[in-house]
Amino acid sequence: MRQRLAEASARSQERGVSARVTSLDPNEKHVRVFDVTDLDPAFAELITHPSALPRVRHLLADDFIVSDVEDNIAEPGSGSIVIHFDLAVVVQPPWTEPWNINVIWCRDDMWRKNGATQCLPGSHAFQTMSNLPEDMADSMLSFEAKVGSILAVDGTPSAYLR
Repeated sequence: MRQRLAEASARSQERGVSARVTSLDPNEKHVRVFDVTDLDPAFAELITHPSALPRVRHLLADDFIVSDVEDNIAEPGSGSIVIHFDLAVVVQPPWTEPWNINVIWCRDDMWRKNGATQCLPGSHAFQTMSNLPEDMADSMLSFEAKVGSILAVDGTPSAYLR
C-alpha cells in the first residue's frame, strides 16, 4: 500500500490537485492525497474491510455515507497540523451524537514524536465550543498504535488532530 500511495500521490499532483490544506498543514512535508479511491481502487477495499466496517457501524449504525477518502503523509520534518476537529465543519452545535468517523490506517508505528493523531481526553462529552479548555494543547494525548493497526475516531472534539 505504501508504493500504491506514492503512485497515487504522484498521479494526484500530475492532475494539479493541491497536496496541502494551507489552513491546517504546517508545511510542504505534510502531503495530502485527496480522493485516493479514484486514484487506486485498492483503497476502496479499505472502506469495507472487516477490521474497519464493524467499528464504523458500532459508532454510526448501518445508515452512513462515505464522504471522503484521503490519505495524509507526514514526511520527516512535517510538524504538527493545526488543532481542529472535523465535526465543526459538518454540523452546528450542540453536538449530542457522532456525525462522522475517521478511520486511520497505521502505515507506521504511531507515537507523539512522529506526528500521531492526538485527542483531548473527555472531549467526547463536549457539546459546544465553549466547552473547550484554554489549555487544550497542553492536555492532548497521542494515539499510539503499531503498524497495521486502525483507529476509528468520531469527529467530535475528541478527534482533535495536531
